Amino acid sequence: MIEYFLRKCLFCFPPETAHKLVLKGIQYGLYKNKNLYSDEVLKSTHFGMEFNNPLGLAAGFDKNGICLIPLSKMGFGFIELGTVTLKPQSGNPHPRIFRLEEDQSVINRLGFNNVGADEFIHNITKQYEHRKCIVGVNIGKNMNSRIATKDYTNMLKKIYACADYIVINVSSPNTPNLRKLQRYNALKSLMQNILDARLEIDSDEKKPILIKISPDLRENERVGVLDVVSHKKIAGLIIGNTSIMRKGLISSKRVEYGGLSGKGIFGISTRILHDIYKETKGKVPLIGCGGITNALDAYEKIRNGASLLQVYTAIVYKGFTSVLQMNKQLSTILQADGFKNISEAVGVDVKL
Repeated sequence: MIEYFLRKCLFCFPPETAHKLVLKGIQYGLYKNKNLYSDEVLKSTHFGMEFNNPLGLAAGFDKNGICLIPLSKMGFGFIELGTVTLKPQSGNPHPRIFRLEEDQSVINRLGFNNVGADEFIHNITKQYEHRKCIVGVNIGKNMNSRIATKDYTNMLKKIYACADYIVINVSSPNTPNLRKLQRYNALKSLMQNILDARLEIDSDEKKPILIKISPDLRENERVGVLDVVSHKKIAGLIIGNTSIMRKGLISSKRVEYGGLSGKGIFGISTRILHDIYKETKGKVPLIGCGGITNALDAYEKIRNGASLLQVYTAIVYKGFTSVLQMNKQLSTILQADGFKNISEAVGVDVKL
């Protein structure tokens, strides 16, 4: 009830202001939500790590790593920080976040606003030692960078010691030309350079590297991405980032440009998840992200190929208590359908 009234108050503020207030509240202990949720039905192992539950916090919520420890106590199986870039940048002009309440969605055109690698590392170094769940770091390129490869390889080297996994973000629609890095030749070259950089600092190559792709990829573009994944040591894919599609939206704010997240992209992100699971024959771990608002949505993602899940916009509309609720309900749904463990349900709706 308290969280309901808190959200009502926060919605009186512009979205970006509300978000900053929430981060400050978490940072200074105003949120007392400590639900280190663990359930044998929901436990699974991926990338050599055990996840207590499949529900993760997507990148974008804590770009600067100021709330690593408190967020890791809120019931997530893992959290992803960032997107962080090599140099600090302010991002795109304001206003740049829009609530589409009728659609339970959000449009943002932030543009990787963050404090840069050095301050990010300063923020998370001590926190990382005391984390309560798996922590990933999502990295991108600066807007004015001429050589994207240098940004990513330098970022990888800087943050490698304070991440359990690293995500290469080549799919945000809010950084000019970033999505061109998903094209076959560009992605192949980029990932080879990134993997070479990892080898330089870690001969065991033990830290998993994932790629976050767009749900808007056309079939021929998807084929190229999967070819790169199959020939490189890519641990998995996050499907997907925000979308530039606007089909089915009713809010007047649907005309704003930027990336759409939330319920409005559940269908498109789940379809591409299904297709990629089928095309990879279930051999590449996939993180389903995009439009999950409840346990039934989470279950549908799992049945269509997601081994793990990420949420963000659902937190905007339903608060952090929804994390515990989704996990508990998901466990109940899995058992009701005869699954002893979540891994048994992954991809069951996909004909290989």
